[in-house]
Amino acid sequence: AHYSAYELDVDGHPLLVVNCHLQSIGLTPDDKALYRELTDKRIESPTRSELSKVKNSILSKLAVAFKLRAEQARHIRQFLEEHPGNAILVGDFNDVQGNYAYRCICSAGMRDAYADSGFGPTITYIDNRFYFHIDQIFYRGDMRAVDIVRGDIKSSDHYPMTATFVWNASDISHTD
Repeated sequence: AHYSAYELDVDGHPLLVVNCHLQSIGLTPDDKALYRELTDKRIESPTRSELSKVKNSILSKLAVAFKLRAEQARHIRQFLEEHPGNAILVGDFNDVQGNYAYRCICSAGMRDAYADSGFGPTITYIDNRFYFHIDQIFYRGDMRAVDIVRGDIKSSDHYPMTATFVWNASDISHTD
């Protein structure tokens, strides 16, 4: 499975937490070496042969991964739609904000915690000269994201992300 879901009770609030890992590109060590060669500062312009290698090796894998991630995102969206209420979805989307999987998840009423509470660009994946924000934290329901931090621990090829949420104070009456 590409996701796991947990039903929790947090301070008397029901909360569905979903953790996912969408399809990676599946680059081989040779693909990564080819990419490093093409992004080497010493190369001024790649040859037609080098570009053809990239097209044949990397782009076809990208296309397959995009299709699989789209299907996985539709499954997660359907699951979220079948389980209304407070929810947090976290995981490695293996793609950047604004892509199909991102938009598909947002269409289930999910909000991007980084877009709501972060500041400026951030990178969550740093390996083989790929520098992207591909790890996401989405949420919906009776809460709001008030902070999000990218950690500095380098225990994998991804940096950890931590979000802070507060419950909406709809039950507190305000006086003027």
